[in-house]
Order: sequence, then structure tokens, then C-alpha cells
Amino acid sequence: AMLLRRIPEAGVTTPAASVDRSSWWIVLAILALGLGLRLYQLDSELWLDEILLRTRYAPLEFRQLLSTYDSQNHQPLYSILARLSFLAAGATDWSVRVPAVILGVASLWAVWWFGRTVASASEAWLAALILAVSYHHVWFSQNARGYTAMLLVALLATGVFLRLCVGNGRQ
Repeated sequence: AMLLRRIPEAGVTTPAASVDRSSWWIVLAILALGLGLRLYQLDSELWLDEILLRTRYAPLEFRQLLSTYDSQNHQPLYSILARLSFLAAGATDWSVRVPAVILGVASLWAVWWFGRTVASASEAWLAALILAVSYHHVWFSQNARGYTAMLLVALLATGVFLRLCVGNGRQ
């Protein structure tokens, strides 16, 4: 309840189009920093879970990915994204990590977007910047697992839910 009372004063009614140009440049700079950190040494050796994804699931056809449930290591959504990346990048080891990088950078934007819902613009930028340089988030964004997808979906769903709670679902 306390969070919902704070939302209108934090600017939730401000449409995304009204974000000024300097705000977009700051967000783009944070995203570029985050992308650079996540691409650094992306081609390092794979971990055990990533090796299982690379050898067991990424080579499977899409219908097999959706119908195979033989391990807790198999995360169907991430496996499908890894398969697409695997096909696009020529079946390289690092290609199974590309979806995690993309989803990790997207979650930086989602933190900023969600932060604008519940806090001031500067607090939203700071939250995105802290996450961009967070060791754990960088590591999970370089790990061929679905953790960054879960964070992204959770942020988007929570942001949409809060906007719907205050009756501003158009944003």
C-alpha cells in the first residue's frame, strides 16, 4: 500500500515519450557499459550446466526441445533461445551464452523502466548503473542459463502490474 501511494508522486503518469533526450542518452550509456562488461571474455570455457546445454539441448530440433524433460538442467525457453543463437552463430560454444547477454542488457533497461515507476529518474538511473556493474549480474549474463530471462520477466510483469493497479496501463 505504501508503494502504491508513492507511485503517482514518482511520475508514473508521465508517458514514456515525455522522457527527455538527455535521459535517453544516460540510459543508452548505461546499456552500452553493461553490454561491454557482458561481452568481455564471453568466449571463456563453459561450465558444466552450459556444457550440458551445448551438447544435449542446443543441437535438438525445436519440437524436441519442447517435448524433452529429462533433466532439471533443461529450461525450455532458454534452450529455444540458445538453439536460435546456436544456429545463427555457427554452433560455437559462446553462442549458447548470447541469449543471456541480450536478456541481461534488456534487464538493465527494465530496471530503469521499473525504477521510473516507483522512484525518481535519478534513482532509476542509479539502479540501472549499479546493476550494470554488479559482478553477479554480469556473471549471470554470461552464463548460458535462464536467470536473466527470469529477472527481465519479473521486472516487466511487476512494472505492468503496478501501472495497472494505479489505473495507468497504457504505458
